[in-house]
Amino acid sequence: MRLSDSSKIQNRAGCAFVHFQENDEIFSELLRLSDEETVFMAEVVAIRQAVKIQIKNAAPREILEAWQQRWSGSSNARWTYSLLSKVDYKRIYGDFFLNQFSTGHGVFPFFDTHGGPAYPKWV
Repeated sequence: MRLSDSSKIQNRAGCAFVHFQENDEIFSELLRLSDEETVFMAEVVAIRQAVKIQIKNAAPREILEAWQQRWSGSSNARWTYSLLSKVDYKRIYGDFFLNQFSTGHGVFPFFDTHGGPAYPKWV
């Protein structure tokens, strides 16, 4: 739930908004506007700021949820899925060979026995 309010008292304009999620205050902000602003414009500024915060907070969460559904439902890359079943924004640092191995794109001898391409012995 998002609440916003604005006021102009003694020719001083301002606005505020607060964002609640499950009865917990997630974010709030008070803004002082120029004295020439109207109460209507102060309310517009409060709503605009609330929408910006909503986009900043909700969009990454929704992207992660959609990404997780797509990753869990895909029939591709099941070997990598067995190693990394949960998607997130954290970066996993590894070396070149670890990345090649985990994605199944490396030049490793076991590919020869599993029907993969046969590589020269010197590779």
